Amino acid sequence: MLAFVYVYLHNEHKQEHKQNHIHKRKQMGNYTMTGEEIRKALNEKDLSFAAIGRALGHSTGTAVSRICHRQATGRITARFIADALDLPIEEVFPEKPEYSDDPKRLKKTQAEAALREKAEAAGLVA
Repeated sequence: MLAFVYVYLHNEHKQEHKQNHIHKRKQMGNYTMTGEEIRKALNEKDLSFAAIGRALGHSTGTAVSRICHRQATGRITARFIADALDLPIEEVFPEKPEYSDDPKRLKKTQAEAALREKAEAAGLVA
């Protein structure tokens, strides 16, 4: 019984520490939901990567999982995930300005891409 209480209290402490860490990251403005946090948020709404994958016409949730874990990109899938979570896409995937509908962010991304192309054409970047 004592071991159970210890494990329970230890897990509570870990969860509280994690929540404090997330809160600090949000305050600093550099918070990005992890793939695991997205999965948990979807599960709270009785959704899964597989359910979203099927809704998008995929046979499994692998593509959705890869996008959530930043192993692949996909604007349509990312938007679908954000909509399922009832969150703005900029809050779920802030590191991907190309997913945004915000004209300022989109324009900045396009300008950066144009500069990158020019630098590559000039042989300045590999």
